[in-house]
Amino acid sequence: MKRDLAQTVGAGLLAGLAGTAAVTISIALEARLRRRHVPTVAAPIMQGALGIETFESPAAEARFARVAHLGYGAGWGILHGLLRGLGLGPKTATAASFSAVWGGALVLLPSHDVAPPVFLRERVDIAAEAWHQLVFAASTGIAYELLARRRPRDL
Repeated sequence: MKRDLAQTVGAGLLAGLAGTAAVTISIALEARLRRRHVPTVAAPIMQGALGIETFESPAAEARFARVAHLGYGAGWGILHGLLRGLGLGPKTATAASFSAVWGGALVLLPSHDVAPPVFLRERVDIAAEAWHQLVFAASTGIAYELLARRRPRDL
């Protein structure tokens, strides 16, 4: 039982990292197409949660932003793994993960002054955000299923 939980969490974490890689590419492509700056969203939230007021350099701040981005994605991947471990099917777990990730973003981002509330955003920005959350959830779900297939059942 403990091994099953550890494998579920581990596969979720790795799947979340894969989803993070996919959404990072999606965000970068969208930013390039729309000729806009790529905002960091996880870093300000993590910075506030950890009580970090300043960084010693812009490089340190950039490193923190990358780690926060990866940690945020890995954490949501663990949720996906736990949903699968509880018996939800792949499509249902992915839909639930999408709802949790985007719903969380709709609450967290405005509450930490990272983005305005959704009703004050442009339609194209809402569509882009929904797309990126879908890319993350779908990529995480696919990665989890691939990892679950390769997982040894009896050691």
